[in-house]
Amino acid sequence: MTEAVQSGIAATLGLDLGLFFAQLFNFSLLLIVLWKLAWKPLLAVMEQRRQAIEMGLQQAEQARIELESAKKKSESLVQKARREAREVLSESQQEIGRQHTELSASFHADLDRQIGEARVQLERERQQMVASAKQEIADVIILATEKVSGSIVPAKMQAQYVRDAIEEIES
Repeated sequence: MTEAVQSGIAATLGLDLGLFFAQLFNFSLLLIVLWKLAWKPLLAVMEQRRQAIEMGLQQAEQARIELESAKKKSESLVQKARREAREVLSESQQEIGRQHTELSASFHADLDRQIGEARVQLERERQQMVASAKQEIADVIILATEKVSGSIVPAKMQAQYVRDAIEEIES
């Protein structure tokens, strides 16, 4: 009865059971062939593509990490260069200050030496002028004495007059 019921149902639906089973076998055979020839290679290609994408993402992450590392390293180098530049600038300023002090001390020492030499020379010239003035005064005194007395004054008296005149001028 089941077979008759099934045949009756298949006939009512307009199905031919022999044809249905042949189509079912063909579909299964086609499904197996497609599975072997198309689906497996397609899955293999998709798996390769998934692996390539995953590898690309890993490489991108690696590149990002390397970029961050390089950025930190460059920042570190920039900070180090700035620190070294500040040190060089500080050392240069200290060297300039030291050279300024040395030059200033050298200038003052040279100036003091020149002033000392000028004072010695002025004192020498003053003494020469005083000696010259004393000689001229002595000559004038002798000449005036000779003119006043009308005769030549002896050398002893001339010397005495000159000494007296010089003492009177100096005091």
